[in-house]
Amino acid sequence: IGHAISHDEGKSWNYTGLALQTADHLSFPYVFSTPNEIYMIPDIGNAEEYTSPARLFRATSFPNKWKPVADIISGPEKYQDTIVFQKNSRWWAITGTGSNDELRVYYSMTLTAPDWTPHPENPVVADRPSAGRPSGRPIVREDTIVAFFQDCNVEYGNKVRAYEITCLDKLRYEDQPMSDSALLE
Repeated sequence: IGHAISHDEGKSWNYTGLALQTADHLSFPYVFSTPNEIYMIPDIGNAEEYTSPARLFRATSFPNKWKPVADIISGPEKYQDTIVFQKNSRWWAITGTGSNDELRVYYSMTLTAPDWTPHPENPVVADRPSAGRPSGRPIVREDTIVAFFQDCNVEYGNKVRAYEITCLDKLRYEDQPMSDSALLE
């Protein structure tokens, strides 16, 4: 995963070097911060036959030095494009599994804990290629969560769709598609 910086609102970019390099394929560098640290969860090993964990890295010198902290999700699945966020004092992870058509949810009270608790409804979404793989940073507000998912109906990453997560707790997950106008409110 490389790092570049722009000083002119994205008109031109200066490459500053590799941010993270491993023996595995890396993509989807989901970077986020807490009050004291900067973290990243990249998608690891994007190949059909490869199962990979959702591995949390902490920046030791942002942006180009990272240390692995924990495999927050591990197991028999291929975890794809994992996003994490904090809501109601609990950390939540939403990750794609399957053939870009299902979502799984995990939770933990501590961000850096290994092997978060799987949601009892996993997969919380199945057979939904129109929104079955995360696509970027969710919008987390006090009263709502908007998550973005890739529409892979036609092909991988063909479109991005916004969904409101209407219920998220240790027992239930529900979401519904949002209209384009709802995003502007």
